Amino acid sequence: LTESRFLRISSFAIFYLAQGLPIGLISIALPAWLAEQGASAADIAYFVAISGLPWGFKLLAGPVMDRFSLLAMGRRRPWVIASQGGLLIAICLLGTTHDPVENIVLLTWFAFVVNMFAAVQDVAVDGMAIDVLPEDERGRANAFMAFGQVAGYSGSAAICAIALVRFGLAGAAIVLASGVFGIFVWGVIVRERQGEKLLPWTEGVATDRSVALQATDWTSILVNLLRVIVMPASSLLILMALFWRIQSGFWVTATPIVVVNQLGFSSTDYSSWIATAGFIAAVLGLVFGPMIDRSGSRKLLLSALIGLGALHTGAGLLVDLWTESWFLLVILFADQFLTQII
Repeated sequence: LTESRFLRISSFAIFYLAQGLPIGLISIALPAWLAEQGASAADIAYFVAISGLPWGFKLLAGPVMDRFSLLAMGRRRPWVIASQGGLLIAICLLGTTHDPVENIVLLTWFAFVVNMFAAVQDVAVDGMAIDVLPEDERGRANAFMAFGQVAGYSGSAAICAIALVRFGLAGAAIVLASGVFGIFVWGVIVRERQGEKLLPWTEGVATDRSVALQATDWTSILVNLLRVIVMPASSLLILMALFWRIQSGFWVTATPIVVVNQLGFSSTDYSSWIATAGFIAAVLGLVFGPMIDRSGSRKLLLSALIGLGALHTGAGLLVDLWTESWFLLVILFADQFLTQII
């Protein structure tokens, strides 16, 4: 990854594609399908809330990765491969859930495990990006990574929605697992730094750079982490993320219930709309990567947050238009686009 800009950026986009795949099933296709199958709003809210919890505990995974790794395979890459393997197994377990509507608790906790491995991979990939990406590439690379994630969840949302209707949860899990397996193979064949091992039993050694970066004691890790967290800028970003994710959680839970149960659209229509809007927004979002590198992220972030608030306020004031397909598509697209910028 350190030898080629193209390989760096394309690989990070592929790794983020793997993170997006389970999001498409768990956060988009499954809630809509559960609503269509007669699950209550309370059950859907329980599923979304509990299954999404691992994304809130990434702070715990980071220090562990800083402290432990198989350096001969890279500083972050062993964690990427391990989390992708765990993700593959967890998706297969999710597909074994019998009668998901009646076994919502079991379904929820299987989805929790899926998201746990996806969140660990997210931390590992982000850490690897900071390690190997030059600073002047990070905005561009972030745009491609976000594109990969959106392409992943858009594609899996559309395909898994069809698979759920035709083949049930087991069929959707098989489709999803196939995609994750392909990306798992990519993680195995791409080295983090030249000269490292591909696998534990192959030839290779730890590089001086990896050894120099690796933390060797918990005290320095925790002190540095605390120092960063208490910075005013970090506190503001944490608060911003809290409120942004509150609206996101409400959106993910309420939107399929309203669109499928109350407005009468099918779960496949809803998932296809999300997929199309997300993919178009991701393509347009690629434009903003170089802009971040040139002008910084603060103005774009503030503008997107204000725009998202205005969008949802406007949607709430225009309830009479909710039955119009074009209006729903505009709202879905604008939400996906603004989220992409954020």
